[in-house]
Amino acid sequence: MYFEKKRYTFFLYLYNMKYIFIFSFFLILSACKEPITAKYYNSGIKEEEGVLLNDSLKDGLWVSWYEDESVKDSSYYKNNILEGSSVSYFANGQIYGKGSYKNGLRQGEWKWWFDDGTLEELSYWKDGLATDSSKLYYKNGSIRSEATYSEGELLGEVKMYNQNGILTEIITYNNGVKEGEAKLLYPNGAIEVLGYFNNNKQHGAFKEFYKTKELKSETEWVKGLKEGAYTAYRKNGSIWKKGQFTKGQKIGAWIEYDNDGTIIDKQEYEIIQQ
Repeated sequence: MYFEKKRYTFFLYLYNMKYIFIFSFFLILSACKEPITAKYYNSGIKEEEGVLLNDSLKDGLWVSWYEDESVKDSSYYKNNILEGSSVSYFANGQIYGKGSYKNGLRQGEWKWWFDDGTLEELSYWKDGLATDSSKLYYKNGSIRSEATYSEGELLGEVKMYNQNGILTEIITYNNGVKEGEAKLLYPNGAIEVLGYFNNNKQHGAFKEFYKTKELKSETEWVKGLKEGAYTAYRKNGSIWKKGQFTKGQKIGAWIEYDNDGTIIDKQEYEIIQQ
């Protein structure tokens, strides 16, 4: 009986110690957990809330609110750097922007919306730089522009559309600058202007056309300035006006013709020193 009693007492002791240990363990965990920090508007409404490491570094989920108490932003941090999913909102509760961060830089798919919930932009990011395809939309849902990025710079054709979804402009980019062919289009798809760019400046032959596709004018550009002969035409192909440009300024005789080629006006121009 003596030994039985001793053994019972010993196991009871172990049993109690187990629960004392578990209780102590959770007390330690609770003590180690960083406290929630909150910031308030002058009105007393909570502005943002989350965990601060060492009283200064945002960590984990942080949520901010508008002064009407609707959610403004919900984002994850790691040592005060954005890391993971991030969602921002309009004051009406609609999502404004949604995506992810890695080491504080946008990463992967990002979307932005109008305040009525209509998609405004869809783009892709790598290490904080836009990459691959990017699309912008009008509030009516029709596409506004299509572009491709490489390491944050526009590359290839950028297409622009009007609110009816009709293509209106095509410009070629290389490393973020306009380079190569550019077109403006009429709503019927016909070319309005055809020209070329070099290092973001008009350079080379530029031609204008009527909506019915007849040549309207032609001139040369050099490093963003009109240079050389300019000729304008009527729809029937007859010359309407002729003249010369030098560094973007009219120079010499500018002549206007009648349908039959008769001169009806002539103006002389001199270079204006700038």
